[in-house]
Amino acid sequence: MGRLVTWFVLLIAVLAVGCAKYNTFYNARKAFDSAEHVREQRLKQGEDVSQPTNTQNGDYQLAIKKCQKLLEEYPGHSLTDDALFLMAKSYHRMQSYRMSIAKLDLLFQNFPANKFMEEALFLQAANHMFIGSVANSNDYLIQLQQQFPDSKFQAEALRVGGDNAFSLERWEQARDSYLRFLGSFAEDEHAPQVGYNLAYCHWMLQEYRAADDRLEALIAGEPTDRKLLFEARLLKVRCLSRIGRNEDAVVLSEEIAPEAEVYASQGLVALAQAEDLVNQGRFEEAAPLLENLPEEWLV
Repeated sequence: MGRLVTWFVLLIAVLAVGCAKYNTFYNARKAFDSAEHVREQRLKQGEDVSQPTNTQNGDYQLAIKKCQKLLEEYPGHSLTDDALFLMAKSYHRMQSYRMSIAKLDLLFQNFPANKFMEEALFLQAANHMFIGSVANSNDYLIQLQQQFPDSKFQAEALRVGGDNAFSLERWEQARDSYLRFLGSFAEDEHAPQVGYNLAYCHWMLQEYRAADDRLEALIAGEPTDRKLLFEARLLKVRCLSRIGRNEDAVVLSEEIAPEAEVYASQGLVALAQAEDLVNQGRFEEAAPLLENLPEEWLV
């Protein structure tokens, strides 16, 4: 009888430990899901979700803390890969990209065939992009494409690939990635910024009419990001000048001039106005606008 009681006590203890492990991860997942719910609501309201709220940060930090506890107190547990991925994604949401990279590296090293691989490869590509490691970012995008040709993260992969090329000033490559993105994912939350970046690529490639068409569509869509809208209208002034619509360029430059101070862009507006005058051969009128601009702007 005493031996039976002993085994029963041991069984209860084992079950309690097992429950504690799963309960720890459950609480981590619950905190993470709470932060993600806030993110989804903000997305629906058209907010910029790149910067989490204080409430979200608190929940992401709690998720990380619970996962860390699981890793430390129950090494080798069956939820280890789940915990590493949840920590990596939480760090990514908090813009702690190097910490996210470290956790994903551990995931890849210890669980090379983990069930999160598709999203993990994309997150790692994005992490490296955000810290300026373009080559590493592209490597992970290639792995994503090779291992998951029909990935549900195709939109994000196209955007990140375009952003990588954009940062390296590979305008044709960036243009092509952005065109593919907008051709398939025009309603994506990142579409307005991608549209502007695409217009800028056209501008740098001297494809001024294509740039103007893209900017016209972006402006007509009335993006919620007011600074992006201002930048789109400013670039449109320059495009209008290059395609010979000088009167329209003047009108638009006068319209956006009052907003320039808000975005500390008075000099950029002056430069656009001066460019328009120069394109018309009105050099004497352009000279006063150029006098106080930085020399590097005039190269």
